[in-house]
Amino acid sequence: MKDVARLAQVSAGTVSRYLNRPELVRPATRAAVRSAVETLHYSPNTIARSLRSGRTNLIMVVMWMLGDPFDAGVAHGIAEAAARRNYSIFYSEAHMPRAAALTCTPSCSRARPMA
Repeated sequence: MKDVARLAQVSAGTVSRYLNRPELVRPATRAAVRSAVETLHYSPNTIARSLRSGRTNLIMVVMWMLGDPFDAGVAHGIAEAAARRNYSIFYSEAHMPRAAALTCTPSCSRARPMA
């Protein structure tokens, strides 16, 4: 981010604001930062962003059998909804009896719906 700021001749805070809330950055400054981002092929470090914000934008989906047509359809719907909200999906198969897979663990109670 510092390299982008240096090339655009703005502060790192302005680059951050451009990446997170571009509508708050003046059009001329926005153009300079955009040009620097493109020139340097800059992309934000998602791990660093997750550590700072406390959010990963990652959804863990555990399903009985991803090869099952019903489960595959559900997984596809989840993926489409998540993509619209810039979330990534991590899929896993349960590898246990279906009844056990349907039982929610204590960690499920901490899950939050997508905004």
